[in-house]
Amino acid sequence: MENTNDYYSLLGVSLLASSAEIRAAYKKKALETHPDKHGGAIKAKELFQAVQTAYETLQDPSKREQYDSTYVPSWGGGSAIPTPTSSMTPEETFAKKWDFHDKEKPFIDMKRDIVEMMKRSVLNEERLLSRFEQLVRSRADGAFKRDTGYSNILKYIENLRATIGAAKRRIAAEEGLIKAWDVCGEIKKAELERLKREWERGRAEKQKRQEEANTEAKQREEEERKERQRAAEAQQRTEKREEQAKKAEDRERKEAEEARRKEAPSQAHRGQGPGKEHNRQWEQSKSSRTPQNPTPCRHRGFWGRIATPWQKCSACHRPLRNCIFECPACQLRACAGCRDKMKGAGGRGS
Repeated sequence: MENTNDYYSLLGVSLLASSAEIRAAYKKKALETHPDKHGGAIKAKELFQAVQTAYETLQDPSKREQYDSTYVPSWGGGSAIPTPTSSMTPEETFAKKWDFHDKEKPFIDMKRDIVEMMKRSVLNEERLLSRFEQLVRSRADGAFKRDTGYSNILKYIENLRATIGAAKRRIAAEEGLIKAWDVCGEIKKAELERLKREWERGRAEKQKRQEEANTEAKQREEEERKERQRAAEAQQRTEKREEQAKKAEDRERKEAEEARRKEAPSQAHRGQGPGKEHNRQWEQSKSSRTPQNPTPCRHRGFWGRIATPWQKCSACHRPLRNCIFECPACQLRACAGCRDKMKGAGGRGS
């Protein structure tokens, strides 16, 4: 069965075949391998599909270049070089490619030995041919030519010449094959060296880019860390200022409340504080309601209790809280004791 991995051998074209030659070879091969001509056999279908794949690969310049980079001729039943897997390292890939090429070496060495044997055989046959030709020339008389053995000798000489010619052609073909293998080996070796240099250069560039990326990442990380640190310090300063302002405000409020608590009784004794304004308003309302020639009030009516924070008695001038009584007639305000005195002996407000 034909090797379906060697596209050049499958289509029957050389490595330097043009696009037109590949197309013509494909048409011819497709007609030969079409499944309809083989009764729809599975092997025929697989071979036809392989021919189509080979044609599509070799017709596309990019695909052909990629195929040629891993191509090894399938001499002696060999196959094209296998495609390396993605899990293989470049060193393993190079070793696998060169190892695959070296697998053909025993076959080529055998070819070399066969060629040497054929050359020695041809040399012996040429010597034998020379002797027969010399014998025929030395006995070219009429009696010898009429002998039946003469015709047999001539036939043997012709067959020997044909055998020598065929052997030389085969030797030339085998030497061409060996030379092609040597050339392919040099090309493959140069290609592997080129790939290795490219890989090393790519690895160096990749490593350099990785180092630059790591450096930039570290710089960004350091800048972000400093920025976060500055933001945290600013936040701490803001919180500290707010806390200090809050403490100062609480302290001022407490001091103001303490001062008000301490000043309230003394202000009431001096006629100041909350009772001062109330007394002033009461005095104004009283003077506005008092006639020009007032009649002395006897304070006999019902004295109502006035709820005030602080109030001075009009008679004894004592500061009182929530215990001031007001006369309904003259609006005089006094404490309970002074009220009873003003209402007369024995008089009590209800």
